[in-house]
Amino acid sequence: KKVDKDALIFHVPDRKKGVGDSGYPTTAFGRVKSRQETYFSRIKGFSKLKNRFRRGKRGTNDEMLRHKYCFESIALIILYDLEDHPLFEV
Repeated sequence: KKVDKDALIFHVPDRKKGVGDSGYPTTAFGRVKSRQETYFSRIKGFSKLKNRFRRGKRGTNDEMLRHKYCFESIALIILYDLEDHPLFEV
């Protein structure tokens, strides 16, 4: 059988774990999904991401760039917040 060495599994660093969608005990998978949803809810808590980004006179590329900067800024704020308020262990 031919193995694709470019597959994601070959790029996961040692001692790191990944989560798939099947083949895992229900309770462990449920906790991982819950932890992920906790992170997403922190992102959704920023009202800037609840509003629709509208294209101005500058065009689509500028709009996408500003949306990217906004999302990265929010992700960085959450990263700093995780130092004091970490997600629960899985």
